[in-house]
Amino acid sequence: MDDQYFVRTFEIDALNTSLKLYQKCEGDVGCVVWDASIVLAKYLEEIYKKNSKQFQNLTVVELGSGAGCVGLTAACFGAKVLLTDLSSVMPLLKKNLEANYEAIKKHNGEAHAEVLEWGKIIHSPLQPVLILIADCVYYKEIKLSKPLSNWLGR
Repeated sequence: MDDQYFVRTFEIDALNTSLKLYQKCEGDVGCVVWDASIVLAKYLEEIYKKNSKQFQNLTVVELGSGAGCVGLTAACFGAKVLLTDLSSVMPLLKKNLEANYEAIKKHNGEAHAEVLEWGKIIHSPLQPVLILIADCVYYKEIKLSKPLSNWLGR
């Protein structure tokens, strides 16, 4: 394993599967799996346990995906997920997409990543039914309203 990364395993008990989540040893936001992501992913799992068809083919966008725990979990439940973050986070996010490709495929989900800088419009034909955000407002300068209104206004 590359010594700039360390791995956190995230168990999806409802599927008897786990995600292998690479994290960076050094860096700013978007480099590790934060607790809020684990909590939201476990909440999605509780929804899945109540209705396993809830996520099948559901179109999902995750804003500020970071290492991708939440979006990858939704994809494992059968959703079609677009994970977004800054360009500086893409190598880590794509590494985690690749590491978990088989788990997502096994459960008929889809996941891909695109760069999204908040305040800029993303040009995607995707019409999300669900927008996921975990722990993304950590600097007061961050303006979440523009990307949200971009997606919600479709």
